[in-house]
Amino acid sequence: MEPFKFPLRNDYDCNLRSIDDLVFLEADGGYTKVHVRDEKGQVLICLQSGHLKTFNVLLNHGFARLTRKWMVNLKYVVSHSRERIVTLSTGHTFNFSKKKWPTVKRLLNKQLVISFGE
Repeated sequence: MEPFKFPLRNDYDCNLRSIDDLVFLEADGGYTKVHVRDEKGQVLICLQSGHLKTFNVLLNHGFARLTRKWMVNLKYVVSHSRERIVTLSTGHTFNFSKKKWPTVKRLLNKQLVISFGE
């Protein structure tokens, strides 16, 4: 089975990128900022047309929706805490609501060998 590819569009063309290159997505009004790693490992921002919910298909491919504003690739999560903070290997950190904590903790625990406590 061929890996899932994500189309990144700009004014001139469309490039298909592996979803493993997508670090996180950020809602920005009627647009979505896609934070993607380039060949050098740097994180670039690609502005895409459409609300974040437009990209919900990624939830079936290793992504978690932390808030209405943030969706992260679980591959990049290195830690999460009871203070409801998620840290990515890129250094980005995200806070999320107490209401979302059970869902986020369940998703993140699937990524970890040792389960995180209540």
